[in-house]
Amino acid sequence: MMPRIEYFLFRSLVGLLALLPFSLLCLVASPLFLLLFHLLRYRRRVVDRNLTQAFPNLSPPQRQDLARTFYHQFCYVLLETVKGWTMSADELRRRYRFRNAEIFDPLFHNGQSAIVAGGHFGNWEWGSLSFSLWVKAPVIGIYKPLKNPYIEAYLRRCRCRWGLQLAPMAQTGRALVQHRHQASLFVLIADQSPSNLEAAHWLDFFGRETPFLNGIDKIARRSNYPVYYFDIHRRGPGDYEIDFHLLAEAPQQLPEGAITARYRDALVASIRRQPASWLWSHRRWKRAR
Repeated sequence: MMPRIEYFLFRSLVGLLALLPFSLLCLVASPLFLLLFHLLRYRRRVVDRNLTQAFPNLSPPQRQDLARTFYHQFCYVLLETVKGWTMSADELRRRYRFRNAEIFDPLFHNGQSAIVAGGHFGNWEWGSLSFSLWVKAPVIGIYKPLKNPYIEAYLRRCRCRWGLQLAPMAQTGRALVQHRHQASLFVLIADQSPSNLEAAHWLDFFGRETPFLNGIDKIARRSNYPVYYFDIHRRGPGDYEIDFHLLAEAPQQLPEGAITARYRDALVASIRRQPASWLWSHRRWKRAR
């Protein structure tokens, strides 16, 4: 019964926000910030610890200002995400612009697939909605399904409206085999904390040894597909521009872990450019070797 109740509440929220224009959606972000930051203090300790780890040279007032900016943007992203599930393709293309999607065209023309790795930065959920609107090949999103089957089914329908195909992380190998004869784009978010620490790649991340998922490195070296980084630039509420950067052209020529390290470097550069846009509420440094 509980999953059905959660689904009913979830769909009610989505339906309510779908009726609001973006101008009013921005007004909702302020009371949501007050609720999360001041009243509920949602993950305040986690955010404070993470910012202290990443930016030890900032003074406490500077880190407090950064935390407030993060929560403001986090509230916007939550509302944008829900709004995005009911937006039109034209509006999404106008608000989420891929500046160099043509970078993949020569690969697809030669029948070659590619891998794109992003992070929990800016509005990453809009990326799952947008790829098929900009890329001239099948797009396969590697993701972790939700536990609630009703919400999971609804989000699959929303995300796949314009051609995106979804593959659970546990079935990544099967997805590669299914699309081996067709030029495709495999997209995944790679900055989560891995559950399997023995297989993780341990790298310095803002001054602390941190485990990274080995997925992009393992998939790329097995398939020899070139790897690109999905770089999100936040220009304002509901306004993003996207760039792709090549990380590895011939992965099988690189040693194990090299692609993960290049991904780490690209992610750090994005965070330092717009530090409030990363998901600081995630317990990224909860594990030690």
